[in-house]
Amino acid sequence: MIIRYVVVAIFVLGLLGSGVFLLQMGNDVDEVQFIESPSQSQPVVINEREDNPEPNQAGRQVVELPEDQEIIRTPEEQERIEKEALVEAEIEAQREERADALEERNARAREEALAEARAQAAADEEARRAEIEAARAAQREAIEARKREIQSCNLECLQERERAAEIEMCELAGGVAVEVGAGVDCTGLISLETSGITKKTEFMFPRDSCVDECRYEAPSIVQMVDKQYFMYVKRIGLDGFTDGFVLFTSLNGVDWVLESEDLCSCFGNATFANAFVTEDGVRIYYDLEIDSADGGTGIASAFSEDGKVFLDEGLIISPRKSVEDLSAVEASGLSGVKVIVTNGGYRMYLSETFLVGFALDEVTKIWGLSSENGIDWEWDEKFTLSYQENFEGVGKSTYVDSVREVEVVPFGNGKWLMFYTANSELFAARSDDGVSWTKIGSLDVKITDVTIISLGNYQYLIYGEEKKVPEEAGARIEATTVEGNWISSFKLTVN
Repeated sequence: MIIRYVVVAIFVLGLLGSGVFLLQMGNDVDEVQFIESPSQSQPVVINEREDNPEPNQAGRQVVELPEDQEIIRTPEEQERIEKEALVEAEIEAQREERADALEERNARAREEALAEARAQAAADEEARRAEIEAARAAQREAIEARKREIQSCNLECLQERERAAEIEMCELAGGVAVEVGAGVDCTGLISLETSGITKKTEFMFPRDSCVDECRYEAPSIVQMVDKQYFMYVKRIGLDGFTDGFVLFTSLNGVDWVLESEDLCSCFGNATFANAFVTEDGVRIYYDLEIDSADGGTGIASAFSEDGKVFLDEGLIISPRKSVEDLSAVEASGLSGVKVIVTNGGYRMYLSETFLVGFALDEVTKIWGLSSENGIDWEWDEKFTLSYQENFEGVGKSTYVDSVREVEVVPFGNGKWLMFYTANSELFAARSDDGVSWTKIGSLDVKITDVTIISLGNYQYLIYGEEKKVPEEAGARIEATTVEGNWISSFKLTVN
């Protein structure tokens, strides 16, 4: 019996000792247990994420830690992690350094390209201005040289100079100089006499019907086979109506009645629509913007048998990118077409505008083209007329380098008169063949973009745009008004 109690006591003491030993082991390893399995590696679980153990960790399993505990790493693992971080940081620094260097090179290349383009544009502009100034200087030098020669001339020299001056004045006036004895007779001289200007009330808007800048512009008149006159003119700003070209008709060329407002949708964006009567109808030439990389404005045409409803014929003349000594930033703009019939077939005259130089200055010249059918056209080798500072620029404070808005009418037997706009004034030129032209001078009227009716006996009724001036706007007493400009007329007599 005593032996039984002794065995029970020893068993109880053994259990108590084992509990103390296990509690002490738990405190020493900080609640992390390693289970050795030399035959097979075990997955490592950290915070519910399973991954394969590293090679040097085979045979170990990490039990999930409480939230307030950290992973215990060996010094070798900590050193490896720090080295990897340093390598990654160095790689990232090198990558950023290369990106910064590339961006710097690209920025420097862009700046150099822009600087080179600006320098070239400035050099081109400077060269053009230098050329203009050189021409002016040469002209001044020629005048001074002529003065010096005259001062040193004897009597015979002076007579010769006077004769040369008379010839020059005759030619500038559009005449032909014929030497008669010691003097000069100027033949074929043309004088242009203009009447007063008449404002056409048919082309004025009622005040309460005018929207924004309402106006009429770009008129074109033709006489039909039945002797009736058709005027195609652009109407802008009339309340309730779409801007575009409309048709007015007249029996006498003086009194006009609105005939049609629906000519052709193709004229929607056109700035001019110049008509030409053919054997079987009316063909209108109008401007058409080109949708391409070079841009520009070409010439298209539309045809009508009755002059009222037109069918579009599409683009017939494309703009040019450069010509002669001009190199433009975009294709040219063509406008103001006028077609006539000569002994050699059809002749067309139009204005061609280029934007040149760093400042994108406009340079507009009048060019001629030839055709056998009125559709296929070939450019002349040289322009017809250009701006001259000592002609169109006399008395002007600005240099515009522009002649535009052509109108051509027959004059006499096989001769022609051309009218064009420069410096907001109307100028005239003459031709004996419709190809070669001689400038006459200014008509001294402020009407531009004209269209003409021949009245016979060297008289013409001229219609065109008359722009409103501020002092006149407040003084007008008519019951109608326009904001921009209207259509007016005057009579021209050629002697």
